[in-house]
Amino acid sequence: MSSPLNLGRKARLDRRAILQDKFSHQVTAERKRIAWEEVTCAINAVSHVTRQREGIKKKFINFKSLVKKSAALKREQEKSGEENSLLS
Repeated sequence: MSSPLNLGRKARLDRRAILQDKFSHQVTAERKRIAWEEVTCAINAVSHVTRQREGIKKKFINFKSLVKKSAALKREQEKSGEENSLLS
């Protein structure tokens, strides 16, 4: 059985263009809402905890921010010649 994280990732990747693109005539608020509902249903189908659309969306935004910060820190460390203590 797929984990909720993997299933959520797959559901999100299938709808990536809609979820991440800016609003336009092709990407509307309604289409984004429906895409997030589909991701929520996919996660809730395999999870023991029922989650709401806004909670899943918030977790995704927070995770995306964390990944960006981590990548920026890694770039800065490589630029200054520092080593990441977790990798040593």
